[in-house]
Amino acid sequence: MKENSTKTVQQGTIGNINKEDVKKKFLRLGRLREAFVVSFVVIGLIIIQFPIPSSLADTPIKFNFVGIYVTSLFLVIFAFSWHRMIKFKLDEETKFFLETIIYITGIHAIVVFTGGTYSYFTFLYFLPVLNAAANINLKLAITISVFSSFLLGSHLYRFLGQDEFINAFSLFFLNLFGIWMVTALGRFLATEVVVILKRQEEFELEQLKQLDKLKDEFVFIIAHELRSPITAIRGYIELMTTDQKQKIEGELKGLLQKSFSTSNKLANIISLLLEVARVETGKIRFYLQKIDLKDSIDLVVKELKKDALEKEIQVTVNIPQENYLMIDKERLEEILHIVIENAIFFTPEYGKILISTQTTEKQVLVSVSDTGVGIPPEMQKRIFDKFYTENDTDGEVRIKGYGIGLYIAKQLLLRMNGDITFDSIVGRGTTFTLHLPKYWSFG
Repeated sequence: MKENSTKTVQQGTIGNINKEDVKKKFLRLGRLREAFVVSFVVIGLIIIQFPIPSSLADTPIKFNFVGIYVTSLFLVIFAFSWHRMIKFKLDEETKFFLETIIYITGIHAIVVFTGGTYSYFTFLYFLPVLNAAANINLKLAITISVFSSFLLGSHLYRFLGQDEFINAFSLFFLNLFGIWMVTALGRFLATEVVVILKRQEEFELEQLKQLDKLKDEFVFIIAHELRSPITAIRGYIELMTTDQKQKIEGELKGLLQKSFSTSNKLANIISLLLEVARVETGKIRFYLQKIDLKDSIDLVVKELKKDALEKEIQVTVNIPQENYLMIDKERLEEILHIVIENAIFFTPEYGKILISTQTTEKQVLVSVSDTGVGIPPEMQKRIFDKFYTENDTDGEVRIKGYGIGLYIAKQLLLRMNGDITFDSIVGRGTTFTLHLPKYWSFG
């Protein structure tokens, strides 16, 4: 079963983006803002050394160089310390919002010290507004635009009751129009980027689905084609080791018996691969019938009796007779075989395995408890995966896993509205529990 899930960030953000991706995104933006602020300050300090003409003949621009230098120094120190030294327990968007507010306040001071309404630096309000509109949620972006508009309008108080008020108001309105146009543009661009990324993800997902389908069909065909020759090889080896006329003795017979055992394991692997392919391609079928649960468990235990005896493991079945279920008998016995075989494999010599049941109103719970090695905590989350990869100490990536059998058991049970869970303590053992519905319906 394939799952494709995404985590959504705070309500109001654009698109569905993983929280970790959002954190990395804002971290990159923070570094870019640091570089931008430093560049802006350096270039701005160079520019103000040049003679700049006044906006109007009778309103010469006078620079407050002390105020400019102090504000510039503050912005540089703030840019380096905000992300590197100051720690807040705030989400990334809120930190971005507060940082932008401080930058806008610094820009406002620069504008005041370079002529106020007639300053050539009023365009600097547009930069943080555009950045906010494109990167944070709509509510915070609008708040920043309103704050910038308020600061821009605060310069008008100097002209109240003066003839120049109309000219100053015209400049204010023009800049105000620019702020809100930039806000709208930022939102539009952000939305377009999200749409493009979503379409790209959908295209890539469709490609992956096609590749998965081809892979599953390929595995199904290969496993199906291998099944017949493996069966034939097993038959020939069994005939050679059991036929009295062949008179095979000694070391050769031992080698043939090992070959037969290996061919059995290979046949089991091929059967599991076929089952995986059937599950994932939807070619699996279920056939409902009334069975006695104890009969199926006794049959599976009998099939695995030899493996248990080799390790002198005591297998106890504590299940009442006439415990009836409506179920696919073949699939149930396949699941039981996987779980009990795993219990035998991971239980050391002289260990114990207990198979018991518990009946609830809607389910029959079959528990397979062993005194085995247990499942390590780091592996428990992946216990029902087909396989996963880990880096070994030598740096090589290797395929790890508890066997694809548990993956098959899980998928078969889920498709029959059942489930499988487990409890495990390392060094003490594991209990797998099959949740079998009394009244089965196939999903």
